[in-house]
Amino acid sequence: MTLKNYYKNGKEGVIAMTINDKLNRYFMLVKGALAIAPILAYFYVSVSASMMQSSLQDILALNPSLTIIFITSMINPYIAYLIGIGQKKLETGEYEFLVLNMTLIMVALCLSQNVFYIFMVGFLFYQTVRIYRLEVGKILKSITLKQYFSIGGGSFIVIFIYMLCLFISFRIS
Repeated sequence: MTLKNYYKNGKEGVIAMTINDKLNRYFMLVKGALAIAPILAYFYVSVSASMMQSSLQDILALNPSLTIIFITSMINPYIAYLIGIGQKKLETGEYEFLVLNMTLIMVALCLSQNVFYIFMVGFLFYQTVRIYRLEVGKILKSITLKQYFSIGGGSFIVIFIYMLCLFISFRIS
């Protein structure tokens, strides 16, 4: 049951449209911030390279922490893509995809230690759960092991890459 089907005509229908529009704005804001992350990281690495008077390739080879920042920021558009798919599945009433992937994305973002994106995606997930009145525990328990890997496969790849980057950053310091 979608939010549009939940509310009938009248004042509640108008309220449902404004709530849905607000949630769509939150989704757009999060997807936009995740999508521009590689551009910001590229500028940051380029400025660091110009300050050290070297090329982009040299700075990435010489400074592994900048390389990790660059790699983790390149994953963010894929996370935005997963959130976009989750938004479409939410509109069709397939809540399992969104709940599982948002939970796994939150785990991955905790591994990346990027507090800004953790709070941003967490707020989006909280608003989605609150507006659609989703019971996250029940939904996660209803998913079988086979569905975990088929539905959350893309998020597991993100978790693996972030775990690898976290391990490398621990080894560097």
